[in-house]
Amino acid sequence: MAILNKDSNHTGQDVFMLNEWRVEAPLNRIERDSKAIQLEPRAMRVLLLLASKPETVFTRADIMTEVWDDAIVNDEALTRIISLLRQAFDDDPKHPRFIETIYKRGYRMLVTPNRVVVPEPASPESMPTPSAKRRPLLISFAFIVLMLVLLISLKALEPDRTASDDWTTAWTQTPLTSLPGAEFSPVMSPDGSRVAFVSSNLKNDPWQIRVKVIATDSTFALPTRYGFPTCLAWSPDGRSLAYVTYEDDHTIWTVSVGDGLERAMFTGDYHIGGLDWSPDGEALAVCMGEADPGPLRIHLVHLDDGSVQRLTSAPEGVGSDFCPVFSPDGKSLAFGRGQRNFYCRLHVLSLTNGKIDIIDPEFGSISGIDWDTAGQRLLVATCPEDVGVLQVVDLSTGVRRDLPTKVSSIEWISSARNADRMVVANIHKDMDILSINLSDPGHPRLEETPLNSTRHDKNPVHSPDGRSVAFISQRSGFSEIWMRQNPADEPRRLTRFEGPELLNLRWSPDGQLLATTAVTQDCTLVMVVDLDGSSTPLSGEGCRDYSTSWSADGAWLFVQSDRSAEEMTWRMRPDGT
Repeated sequence: MAILNKDSNHTGQDVFMLNEWRVEAPLNRIERDSKAIQLEPRAMRVLLLLASKPETVFTRADIMTEVWDDAIVNDEALTRIISLLRQAFDDDPKHPRFIETIYKRGYRMLVTPNRVVVPEPASPESMPTPSAKRRPLLISFAFIVLMLVLLISLKALEPDRTASDDWTTAWTQTPLTSLPGAEFSPVMSPDGSRVAFVSSNLKNDPWQIRVKVIATDSTFALPTRYGFPTCLAWSPDGRSLAYVTYEDDHTIWTVSVGDGLERAMFTGDYHIGGLDWSPDGEALAVCMGEADPGPLRIHLVHLDDGSVQRLTSAPEGVGSDFCPVFSPDGKSLAFGRGQRNFYCRLHVLSLTNGKIDIIDPEFGSISGIDWDTAGQRLLVATCPEDVGVLQVVDLSTGVRRDLPTKVSSIEWISSARNADRMVVANIHKDMDILSINLSDPGHPRLEETPLNSTRHDKNPVHSPDGRSVAFISQRSGFSEIWMRQNPADEPRRLTRFEGPELLNLRWSPDGQLLATTAVTQDCTLVMVVDLDGSSTPLSGEGCRDYSTSWSADGAWLFVQSDRSAEEMTWRMRPDGT
């Protein structure tokens, strides 16, 4: 079998079934019941080696030689890969169905592969690239690859297009950049010919604003203030870019794309968290706080005299206004309101009469908003289940649907004012749980832990006795609570919610219960979970509750809730009273 062949010309022998699982070697992916799990390339190679000779015992040395080639690694690398494969197949090492450990020898595959006949493969250009290797950073969060992707419509809506054709399907997609390092916050020039974005190659170079000319391979950097630039916005004539830096978030700067000349446009009294340039070029919509710290509200900054006009207000506890964006005709302003990471709503403000329309339903989170060229739809980058997608809201009907894309997770969005073209950022993230070794307090060391997978692993909490660790992971395809009771044990899945995003994991003082916040599309619930995996919801339907902490005696769970029309702290017993 040529199952370890690295050549791009794959054949049908690279696709086979292991019981109910479909293994697609070229894509480093396994699938079951429409659920796909992405494997590390080396994990796939180990799987293919074991599957090449079912029931045959491969020694650890054989596997290391075949898969790791001449690389010098220790046995823990193979142990980790086997653990990842077992997690992916939901295989119990004590009662294995797929991979069996042969004591002091190695491993063998218990299942005989069944070959799948597949059609001729697509060209290499259309094949998804393997996930990049993980690069854990301090605070255990890593951007693996951040690639801007250009979405271009096939054609404008043609007169003979049938009514059944959907606007959301009339798009093609083309990769735009894949520079080393990370790329953030893309914004499309008004004519759709250029994209500006924030970039760094992760080699201690300063963050830069770069401009990509779409019709060529040309990319150039703009001379900007030192620090991390953010809140990019093109001028209507496409000659300048406005931006703010994290190091000086009180001042809006503008830089000429042609000659690099820079000047301060506006200096506010408090934090600036987002901006957009009006189509007539006469004003900026700016998110600013009137108190520091405090919620952000949208203000209109008139560029002729520097005067400021407040456009939005809200009751206490509502959260901030963010992502302001002018409609193409300049008569309306769309923005998000909420906590950014929890429940957010789209709002549309009429700049002629001051009326604000609230767009239902709510979004789990919003990382970008823009209009289509006709001003009839809103495009929203949102994260309903911790995977960013692009959604379209038709303002005339209120219908909301996904715009199909081929990217794994979308963040940010920007459309051209005068062309059916938009740009999004495709973000690949891996979140790992790291430990800090404090044996030498003067030189703490950041170390990997055996709790990690190729998916998001986060929110680790030690039990009160220090023996167990509970954490939240997406390794099963959903956000679930996992637990390792002893250092030598494999982590086991505690919950099977298979839907909501879990946050704020908290142990009870006696170590018998775990509290978590479950974010669904309709509400935010506080759940209490027993160590056997059974759960009890403490929140009613439609609530927005967030678990915070337990009382010292474990009799109460403190919950942040807006059930009294404003956010306050409540206490609840573990039985929900």
